[in-house]
Amino acid sequence: MSVALVCGVSVTSAAANANTNATQTAATTATAAFEEPGILDLYRRTQCQHAIQHERGKAWHMLTQTGLHAFCNQAHVLPQVHAIYIENQKAASRSILKMLEYLGIRRYVVWLAYSSYVAGIPSQCFASLPEMYWNYTVFTFVREPVSCFVSGFAEVMTRVINISKANLAKFDSWPPPTYYSLGCDKADRYLTAFVSDVVARHPLGIPAFHVYPQVLKTDINLGRPGAGFDFVGTVENLKDDWHTLFNTLNKTLAAKDMLQHYNSFKSNTDRCQKVIRPTTAELASLRPTLCALVESDYACFGEHYGTCDDAVDHLIAKYEA
Repeated sequence: MSVALVCGVSVTSAAANANTNATQTAATTATAAFEEPGILDLYRRTQCQHAIQHERGKAWHMLTQTGLHAFCNQAHVLPQVHAIYIENQKAASRSILKMLEYLGIRRYVVWLAYSSYVAGIPSQCFASLPEMYWNYTVFTFVREPVSCFVSGFAEVMTRVINISKANLAKFDSWPPPTYYSLGCDKADRYLTAFVSDVVARHPLGIPAFHVYPQVLKTDINLGRPGAGFDFVGTVENLKDDWHTLFNTLNKTLAAKDMLQHYNSFKSNTDRCQKVIRPTTAELASLRPTLCALVESDYACFGEHYGTCDDAVDHLIAKYEA
């Protein structure tokens, strides 16, 4: 009788010699599973915390300037399952809220300040998570960063570009962004103009929070002991992660309760009612700038997706198809 070790666990076999290949295969599989970090593990790494700290100093709030989203984000409290969903806009947040409604899970919104703001926040925002919720499971979902930014770009443009000039001045007293003056015949320059506005921190209005880095949107001040999030899922693995989340909450979901992704990109249109989407030429030329804008997301959980260059290549291929 011999003993083999698989990831530090003793495995006893009466015919170890006859099963050498099987044992090696099991060891390889177990080691791969053991070593592969989950999104939550990636979030908790020191390099992620450093990236978030660096991002806090980049004045993203200048894009929004006014409104609650300049200082805080929405936390959806779910008393029935003792959980809190920190909304990450453009990462299937609409789908998640629709599914919670479908499941009959009541929710109410608490505005929580970003960690970079502990003073001077609007009265509607909590400086930190109230202690009565400290034992709740705090979760969010993330998405491949470049796709998330591009989706946010289309969302912001739709909300701003279709506002009449007469109403624009009343909207929030911010000057029109550069891309606002582009006509439909300049659709192949939308993303280029938009990215220029973002880099220059040109005020884009309240909707601009949609293009904040995801680690910044979810960098709310929990204030409780511990390591922050209890669960972080991905949009790309939405259905499976949704079930894993509810298993964590000790709730079993039936097959009919599978989360459906409500993809609404076709509703993002310009003044000519054409779908707003970047050209492949823009994506290629803006590659370095786009990757710089989402560098903190990649520092935190990009390892799960590969490289930023891979993501841009994937988008180019998608839009060429």
